[in-house]
Amino acid sequence: DASSGCTAKTLKVHPYATTEEFKISDSENYALFLLTDETTQQLAPDTHPQRIKAELHSRPQPQLFYFVYRQIQNLTVPSDQLNDNTSPN
Repeated sequence: DASSGCTAKTLKVHPYATTEEFKISDSENYALFLLTDETTQQLAPDTHPQRIKAELHSRPQPQLFYFVYRQIQNLTVPSDQLNDNTSPN
């Protein structure tokens, strides 16, 4: 969707390539994700995207899916916000 800043690209990938082999620049902040109608899942370095693609295409009712490079969400919560512990001013 061009309005969201996304650009679609087709990549040539070997059948048994792992996510780690994609050579993501800035891998500390970006990763490869599998997006479906139901879930968004970050793929582990040893994941084989082509196997996932084959499995999803082989289902009786094919499911729409995308492999997307996107920014990893920062799940770190500042320590002063844990358990609603805020220090008085």
